[in-house]
Amino acid sequence: MLTFYLSLIEDVRDEFAFESIYRLNEKDVVNYIKSLVHNKNDAEDIAQDVWLCVCKHIEGFRQDHYKSVKNYIFIVAKYKALDFLEKKKKYAECFEDMDLFPTSFCESDSVLLNLCAKAETKEIIECIRSLPPIYRDVINLCILGKNNSRKIADMLNLKHSTARQRLCRGRKMLIFLLKERGII
Repeated sequence: MLTFYLSLIEDVRDEFAFESIYRLNEKDVVNYIKSLVHNKNDAEDIAQDVWLCVCKHIEGFRQDHYKSVKNYIFIVAKYKALDFLEKKKKYAECFEDMDLFPTSFCESDSVLLNLCAKAETKEIIECIRSLPPIYRDVINLCILGKNNSRKIADMLNLKHSTARQRLCRGRKMLIFLLKERGII
C-alpha cells in the first residue's frame, strides 16, 4: 500500500516525509482503530482512509514535530472510525425495522415498483447504491436486470434460499431508505 500512497504525492520531499510517518505509525493506527471498531478487517479498511487523508495534507507536515503529526493522524483515525460505527449503526437499525414491513414486500417486486413509480429513477438508483453489497447485487439483478431469485442464485453461485432471503432483505432495506429520504 505504501507504493500506492507515494504515487499520490507529487513532491519528493513530501514522499520522504510520508514514508517515514507511515512506517512509524502504520501498526499503531490499525491497532488504535481496531480498539474502537473491534474488527481487524474493518480497522484496516478505515486505516486506508486515514492514510489517504494524510496523503492529501502531507505538505503541512514537512516542518511539524513528530508529536503533532501523530496527534493529527490519531484524530483523523478516531473520526473515521466514529463515522464507520455510525454507518454500521444505521444499517443495524435498518435491519431492526425490517419487521415493520409486511411479508408481501418479499413476495413480489410489484409492490416495490408501484411505490417507486412516482419517484425519479436517479433517486432510486442512489438508494440502491447505498445498500450493502450483498443486497445491492441481488436487487440490481432482480429489479434492474429483471431476473427471478432462481436465476440470481445461479448467477451468484448461491443457494436458492439464500438468494431469496437476500432479495427479501434488500427490498425491505430499499423501501426503508426510500421512506427515510421521503421518496415514497
